[in-house]
Amino acid sequence: MWRAFFLALGINLIIIGAQCLVVEQVVLTSKRDAKPAIANVDNIYTPVSYQQSPVSSVSQKRTFRPKDWMPWSLLAAGAIIVIYTYSLPRRK
Repeated sequence: MWRAFFLALGINLIIIGAQCLVVEQVVLTSKRDAKPAIANVDNIYTPVSYQQSPVSSVSQKRTFRPKDWMPWSLLAAGAIIVIYTYSLPRRK
């Protein structure tokens, strides 16, 4: 179980590090207190998506800019963890 856990952790670090190499910034938005609107069409209630919702919600935007050292550090840590998983003993 530990071997699989560390392998998954290492692979995730490698993926996140590769994504940090590609993107310049990430804009995170969250809608608080947003409820989907319900449209009444011929007495059939169908939910409307959040994008079409007439309900105004407070949206909060946060910007994440990866530092210059982050992609390479995440890639290196992920690679070391993946290599480490192969040195763990297998269960019999």
